[in-house]
Amino acid sequence: MKTRWTFKISTRQKYRSAVRDNLFAIPYSPITPYRSLDGPSFGRSIRLHARKSGAMELGGNVLGIESGRKQSGSVTSQGLRGSPRFTTTQSQKSNRKQKQKRTDMKLPISSILTATAALLLGCLAAPVSADILYVTTNSTITAITGAGSASVFANIGAVSNYGLAFDSARNLYQTSVQNSSITRFTPGGVGSSFGGGTNQPIGLAFDGAGNLYVANFGNNTIERITPGGTFSLFTSLSRPSGLAFDSAGNLYVSSSTNVIEKYTASGGILSPVGSVFASTGLSDPDGLAFDRAGNLYVANGAPTNLGGNTIMKFTMAGTASLFASTGLNRPLGLAFDSAGNLYAANSGGSTIEKFSPTGTDLGVLATVPNIDSSPRELAFTDDAGVPLRLANQVPEPTIWAMLGLGAAFLVGVRRFRHRA
Repeated sequence: MKTRWTFKISTRQKYRSAVRDNLFAIPYSPITPYRSLDGPSFGRSIRLHARKSGAMELGGNVLGIESGRKQSGSVTSQGLRGSPRFTTTQSQKSNRKQKQKRTDMKLPISSILTATAALLLGCLAAPVSADILYVTTNSTITAITGAGSASVFANIGAVSNYGLAFDSARNLYQTSVQNSSITRFTPGGVGSSFGGGTNQPIGLAFDGAGNLYVANFGNNTIERITPGGTFSLFTSLSRPSGLAFDSAGNLYVSSSTNVIEKYTASGGILSPVGSVFASTGLSDPDGLAFDRAGNLYVANGAPTNLGGNTIMKFTMAGTASLFASTGLNRPLGLAFDSAGNLYAANSGGSTIEKFSPTGTDLGVLATVPNIDSSPRELAFTDDAGVPLRLANQVPEPTIWAMLGLGAAFLVGVRRFRHRA
């Protein structure tokens, strides 16, 4: 049998809420036109039949519905009047506790969100890596930290040092134009002669299989050296200088004839037949470097009056644009750090210039007294000594971890509030 209660509804809104929430059936009577949401005559008592057990909140008050019990009371704008049962029901207490719980949870969640946001912003604003930059100079290989402090990695004598490249075992290779030689250095800086048969080598680059390519400026060739040290002629090209591989395994070569030559890889095999990739905006091009988007950057080492002292940017389609023209003095080597900043070795100014990913000149990396003269080629490792390649020139894992934890936390908070 349905429970029957008598209430006095003082406002039209409360009556609408009662009907809308479908907790009560308004029986027909001359004073309770249940088909109308305008409700009965306010201030007069009506009978309501409970349809189900539960609770209904009207104007911030909770009406407890207990099957089999008959109670009466009135609802006014000042609150619920009548039997104490209606003002202190278990449903009302539960509702108040739940509201208090939600209120109590707001401050900790807000505080955690603020702290998390501050932590993430701090990580993003701070240097994202502790990369080490290696630089060949007239007589040394110098290691420079991201903060600009420098130390000598190896003393190699005034033998006109140029190219730098790391293999997968973290050994560093360096060319000497004067001695027509290549020296391999262990991670500890111990050097030994590597192979032979080069002729005034300049640029170096490793392919994905570990073969080393050498630009021989002296005899207009590019040689390939296997990991076992076997030399072979890859191709001939007039006055080659800088070398770089893109993420697809294609080889790009700068030539002082003011062209960039491209050698295409197909099925893992690099064709020795090249094609002109770019010839616009070049003036004695040297160093080459790719960003993560596949754009090629070229250092123009000629003087300003000959169109040099610039860095050009080429899309994968070969479209040219000027990337930088300030802070440069006969730039040779180029290299990207893990944050996407580009560094240029100013052979005419004995400095290393730093540029943001958008080309903003960020100034000299630091005062580096160990650079005796004419910095030339550049190569990066992370703080653990792992060479930076196209595949791993990304922010440090700790940054990705912080971002992932922050995102997971925000999702968890959202789900919690949804359930609450």
